[in-house]
Amino acid sequence: MKGHLDLSERVKTLSYVPFFIKSSRRAVLRGFFVLTVMAVALPAALPRAAAADEAQDAKAFLQNLADDSIAAMSNGDRSYDEQVATFKTLLNENFDLKAISRFVLGRYWRGASEEEQQAFISVFESLLADRFVPLFKGASESDVNLGTARLQDGGKRPYVIVASKIKMDGGTVGNVNWRIVNKDGRFLIQDVIAEGASMAITLRSEYNSVLRQNNGSVTKLVEDLQRKVR
Repeated sequence: MKGHLDLSERVKTLSYVPFFIKSSRRAVLRGFFVLTVMAVALPAALPRAAAADEAQDAKAFLQNLADDSIAAMSNGDRSYDEQVATFKTLLNENFDLKAISRFVLGRYWRGASEEEQQAFISVFESLLADRFVPLFKGASESDVNLGTARLQDGGKRPYVIVASKIKMDGGTVGNVNWRIVNKDGRFLIQDVIAEGASMAITLRSEYNSVLRQNNGSVTKLVEDLQRKVR
């Protein structure tokens, strides 16, 4: 997406991001909320026509989300706090935050109290807002182009991988794949794979490293992440 930050600056801002994208200096985006893309195959449990419909519905969901997000977030007349509030609403409505948080924390999620789990999700939202709200400045709908959508065999829950290309400043284009699940008729994003790097897996590695250094304390991790919030 277009913005006032050049590519190198955007790379620096994304080191702690999920539910979205993580960048590298050779790629536009890297990691932006759970596994890397698997081999393309229609789940045996679903007829081919039904699988195609599911994939196209997931793609339509993502297109609507992209259009709505750019329209809401690129409005320069809104204050930063208003943009953050809007971003968090979009995040909660369209990303499977609890599932992402559970995966990112791994075994430490199971050992955390409900209060610690909620505290992590809350600071996670704030970090994402801090990293991504500035990137919407100057963005337009033409900056996001969706490609193929394919239903994958996810075992108990099939998922759809929607491919996309996102244009940044200077015309640079990043390849971003979105992992989308259907939960009781509601589509939710569970991971973003940018230039082959999974957001969820990247964050799991980063956060688990911090947890191991602090005897598995989720509270310590939350405190560390809170210091990074604007």
